[in-house]
Amino acid sequence: MKRILIPTLFFSILFMGCDNLNLGKDSGQKPIIDRIFADRTTILVSDTATIYVEARDLNEESLDYIWTALDGGTFVTSNGLDFIRWKPPLTPGFYTIRCRVNNESNESAIKELDIQVSNVTNPIVQILSPANDDFIPASIGTVTVHARVANVTSGLVDSMKCFVDNSLIGKVTNNGDATFDWAVAGLNGFKSIKVQAWTRALIPNTTTTDSTKISVSIEGTVSKRRP
Repeated sequence: MKRILIPTLFFSILFMGCDNLNLGKDSGQKPIIDRIFADRTTILVSDTATIYVEARDLNEESLDYIWTALDGGTFVTSNGLDFIRWKPPLTPGFYTIRCRVNNESNESAIKELDIQVSNVTNPIVQILSPANDDFIPASIGTVTVHARVANVTSGLVDSMKCFVDNSLIGKVTNNGDATFDWAVAGLNGFKSIKVQAWTRALIPNTTTTDSTKISVSIEGTVSKRRP
């Protein structure tokens, strides 16, 4: 009888031990957050940022994501996912976004990211026409250069200037979408067109500036030979 009880007791203890080990898994482990990052860590007061988190669970439990804007601002996408889109307040500064990652065992991990919000931006200038590398016949007489500032409202544009081969051909003020007339009659060869804009920053008595440049080719008029 003893020979039967001893093996039975041994296997019972062994089974209980394996059950307690849970095959090497610990259901009480916290999730691991590998990193938290944003598409941009410096944005304008009128812009938005998308923040992402990369997390995993060693027991392969499903994860839930809870985002918090500690210093203000609003989320413009649904909470609970591994990313969030955030719109900042209108006040420049540093803002902290927190992500809490929870697993099915009610364990959690937290990581935070700071985003700088600024009210100063350089204007993004676009030359809409002519296009870069265009061939332009001198016989048309006048070319209209159309340019605009793409990233701020026209009300914030102080001025725009257009240059051809570094010579000023026109200027407008208080306008972020403008045209400049360029006389091409009698010209020939490659020409460089640059449009530069200045915007009023929200910091008093300051402006920011940037420019863009394209190249075009003027085809001079060839006179006909006399018979």
